[in-house]
Amino acid sequence: ILPKPLIPIGDKPVIELIMEKFFQYGFNKFIYTLNYKKEYIKLFLKENDFPYETEWVEEEDYLGTAGSLLLLKDRIEESFFVANCDSLLDVDFGEVLKWHREHKASMTVIGCHNEIKIPFGVLDLSDEKLKRISEKPTHDVIINTGVYLIEPHVISYIPEGKQMDMNTLIDLVAKKE
Repeated sequence: ILPKPLIPIGDKPVIELIMEKFFQYGFNKFIYTLNYKKEYIKLFLKENDFPYETEWVEEEDYLGTAGSLLLLKDRIEESFFVANCDSLLDVDFGEVLKWHREHKASMTVIGCHNEIKIPFGVLDLSDEKLKRISEKPTHDVIINTGVYLIEPHVISYIPEGKQMDMNTLIDLVAKKE
């Protein structure tokens, strides 16, 4: 019924919790790229008196998270965060920005450690023969949190009017820079 950004956690919708977290670290301008159920989100943003600036751009067709960033090309002049509206992180965004700048990164992907426990024995095969069996292994991985820090020039890699997901943009930036 509700778009993800408006799903409540406690007494506030996810979108508000995300903005509060960024605001806590000194960020006070939020621009939303809207498509799915955008009227609900626009109404929420219009009807609430936040201590920070909110605005939006609207996609005519679905462009994907990265594709929709092209709509911001004339509005973005400095490093900016992109956050999926279901990504709640306990992180100091000011420190992330500092790290990003110190490393002269074009794009920073915020990851999170996760252990994946497989509750079964895993067979390692080679040429249809068992090499070994690992009983209930655990794999340590870094997962994508859906929060990114991007330099404005990265927007130039996004094709006009085409759908593009963030993983495609990340791969493209990684190859070029």
